[in-house]
Amino acid sequence: MAQRPMFGPKVRRLRQEHGYSQVKTATELGISASYLNLIEHNQRPLTTSLLLKLAKLFDVDLQTFSGDDEGRLLADLGEAVRDPLLKDQGLTREDLEHLVGSAPHVARAILALYAAYNRAHDRLQLVSEQISDDALLSDSSHELRTLLTSVRTLSEILHGDMELTDDERQHFRGIVVSESERLTVLLDRLLRARPDDRTAAVADSRSLAEEASAFFDSRGHYLHELETAAADLRRDLAADADRLAAALADHLEVRHGIDVHLVSGAAATGEGPAGAPAETVRLPEALDPHERCFRLAQEVARRTGGGILEQTLDAGSWSGPVARDLARDLLARYLGAAVMMPYEPFVEAAEELRYDIELLQRRFGAGFEQVCRRLTTLRRSGSQGVPFHFLRIDIAGNVLDRIAGSGMQVPRFGGVCPRWNVHTAFATPGTIQTQLARMPDGGTYFCLARAVTAWPDGFRAPPSHRAVGLGCSVTYAPRLVYADGWAVERADAAVPVGPGCRLCERTDCRQRAVPSVFAALPDDD
Repeated sequence: MAQRPMFGPKVRRLRQEHGYSQVKTATELGISASYLNLIEHNQRPLTTSLLLKLAKLFDVDLQTFSGDDEGRLLADLGEAVRDPLLKDQGLTREDLEHLVGSAPHVARAILALYAAYNRAHDRLQLVSEQISDDALLSDSSHELRTLLTSVRTLSEILHGDMELTDDERQHFRGIVVSESERLTVLLDRLLRARPDDRTAAVADSRSLAEEASAFFDSRGHYLHELETAAADLRRDLAADADRLAAALADHLEVRHGIDVHLVSGAAATGEGPAGAPAETVRLPEALDPHERCFRLAQEVARRTGGGILEQTLDAGSWSGPVARDLARDLLARYLGAAVMMPYEPFVEAAEELRYDIELLQRRFGAGFEQVCRRLTTLRRSGSQGVPFHFLRIDIAGNVLDRIAGSGMQVPRFGGVCPRWNVHTAFATPGTIQTQLARMPDGGTYFCLARAVTAWPDGFRAPPSHRAVGLGCSVTYAPRLVYADGWAVERADAAVPVGPGCRLCERTDCRQRAVPSVFAALPDDD
């Protein structure tokens, strides 16, 4: 079943915020109050003419009526309420639509609580696994039983056997004291033992990453202040793509007194070359030119754009300094990418080249993954590109990064559907695979994926294999060169997929990795 539009609750919220009654609002719009009531309950569509009148009446930008944020909130809430913790509450899609439309801040609070619950659950599971596999506990259990048996046996002998000589009693007392001391040391060691701090870090890191991701989601993955700072910096550098890396290195040296050195693998994490200045940027010499340029752009972004990064972070709400630091790194990556691929030239080139990623790579001197990420940020009002989602996984199927920007549900918790072509991209490294995918709600998306390999320093260091997926709603597919030859209008050409096995309603899928523990949200009809 296709998702219903979210405009109704949004119209009602705007009306209530401005103190308008249904009758007054309907009069201003030139419709009946009963028709407005149907609109507010998603029983009638919001036409373009009414949309324009509403924007003028309440003095809001048309972007206010974008369903992107509400769609993400609805999808995330749908995932949360299908959890065994909440699935018996009987919440319907209409309940969630009403909550998202009328009180989005409450919806976000619920998601924050759900994320905290997941973090606590993960930590408990990790601690349990560590305890069950802990070599200390395993080895100590036998020693503990042996010592207790020894102390008990000797104590019984001393207490009950009156025929022992004084030397024998003294000998046995010495053994009891010695064994008791060993028992005390062992118990003290066990009581001091606790799960490794890294256990908590593993569980918390996922939550912190989601916190940073939620911040970017709330901004629509477009940060105008960083785009402006990047455009100013690129003008100061006055360099084309071929000379950008050298210009960035010069900028670091002249403006900040920082030298750039290319070093071999081991030295890349060391203290730098002898005689180097106190602040030195060390880059592995095995880096591809585009990755080297990107690293330099990030260094310049951190030093030149530090103020704007902090101002942007101040607009968010962070659980602590670690989450803020993680978000700062992501902002530096965003700013660095915007320096390499300035917004207006990049979006114009993307449209001109019909989103041919390899041609965009050559024009801007960037890598495949860098271009894909940059394509998800083209959301400037009046100069928008195709809205994409982004996904990156490793060869084991672990999700390393995800951006929900196309409307396709990219699950926040857990893995993604094994039918997505991002998994099969590893079978044809270096080749772009395309796929028409249909979600259970009827939404159809055009997806492409490619496996990429990061080569390390030297022969003995293993390479890093990952796959990058990019996709958009099928309505945008004709703007992509990759869709040429695809019958995107044919429903039978699409592969039935889901968000992930845990959340998928397709019971007949033979590629299911784990059973679905969630029932579909009940309908009101």
